[in-house]
Amino acid sequence: MKRIKGFAGAGITVSLLLGGFISPFASSKPDGLERSAIELGFMEKETGTIWTSPFADYTVANIEHSFFSTSIAGLLGTLLTLLTMITLGRWWVRKTESARKKG
Repeated sequence: MKRIKGFAGAGITVSLLLGGFISPFASSKPDGLERSAIELGFMEKETGTIWTSPFADYTVANIEHSFFSTSIAGLLGTLLTLLTMITLGRWWVRKTESARKKG
């Protein structure tokens, strides 16, 4: 168990480092979905959505320096994804354990 926790901790550390420090060096070209919208001509027709992204265009609002803004967005996005997966994983384990006890 100690070995698994160490491996998971190393993976989390590497993910956070990549999200926080490598993301500012990512390509500024449009991603697949955005590129398709441009090619199909409906990017200009974009209207308001139900909600707005907290990290629109991989930046954090109110942070002027683009390198730091992108770095913080990458770090926070990685953290949110990690916390979501941990929460879902714990929920799944509880669900399967309770189902195993019942049946």
